[in-house]
Amino acid sequence: MGVLAFHLTQNNKKLEIEIKELERTHQALKEEFYHISSYFDLLNPSE
Repeated sequence: MGVLAFHLTQNNKKLEIEIKELERTHQALKEEFYHISSYFDLLNPSE
């Protein structure tokens, strides 16, 4: 039982780390997209 609990805890930690990395990547992509779209707004200002 102890070994199983240990493995579950390890997998849980790995998942939490992966989720945090995905959230960071998602945030970075959103910021990148925002910069790109504001750049295009400068090129083509909507009347």
